[in-house]
Amino acid sequence: MQDKTTIDSLYEYVKNQEIYALVHCAGGYEGRYVSNSIEESPESILNAVNLNMINNHYLVKTLSKNIENDGGLVINITSVAGHKLFNGASVAYSISKASSSFMSKFLRRDLMERGIRVTEISPSSINNNEMENKQNALQVEDMSELINFICSSNKYVNINSISISHVKELPF
Repeated sequence: MQDKTTIDSLYEYVKNQEIYALVHCAGGYEGRYVSNSIEESPESILNAVNLNMINNHYLVKTLSKNIENDGGLVINITSVAGHKLFNGASVAYSISKASSSFMSKFLRRDLMERGIRVTEISPSSINNNEMENKQNALQVEDMSELINFICSSNKYVNINSISISHVKELPF
């Protein structure tokens, strides 16, 4: 879900349906990788924030009226890069994931009255289409199992945030 048109199309498809869980796992970084904040361009930061936070916000805002009251769930996948500063991290990506993390806190507060749970998952490295077979990285299946666990928890239980990494990877 990288643009409003796609999100609006999704809403048209589900507008008459109740949603139990909304998992937002889209994101990433497009552009030149810069790890020095002084050298990073404002445009790169803005592009990363649009991709990783603004579109996520618009998705939840658009679909929130369809999320089940008293037990529905929003899962926002961010990154440990948005929580800790480490050498070599992409400035734009880290800033965008930090803003997405903070947005999870606002969503939790704003959806709490309806009984909608909000969970932030902050993974470290995950082997996916962009990064195949990195040693000491999580597998996509690990994230699926964690999401299943969160979805199967009691409807009155909110798991606020989880940080997850491979046992042999320092989580930044």
